[in-house]
Amino acid sequence: MFQLRRNQRNANGSKAPEEARKNIASFDAGLVSMQLMLIAKDRGYDTVTMCGFNKEEFAKRFNVFDRFFPVVLISVGKAAGTAYKTTRMPLDEVLLEYI
Repeated sequence: MFQLRRNQRNANGSKAPEEARKNIASFDAGLVSMQLMLIAKDRGYDTVTMCGFNKEEFAKRFNVFDRFFPVVLISVGKAAGTAYKTTRMPLDEVLLEYI
């Protein structure tokens, strides 16, 4: 859950449009989510992100104040079984060398 400050000003002192502030908050939420998931994994927990949920219904059901908006749900727990194996591209096909 991220807070959207209505009167937040940018570096120039002017008010940023709400859409711009939501984009910034969503980006920050992604970084925080990634760190939370990495810490959970390091401590032996598994995580699953859920972005496809009705954000308006969630906010209404949990009485979320208007200044906050839901971005992502993260379930944290112990896996009941082994995860399905996924196919990934080899690292040498996606990693670019600049040296």
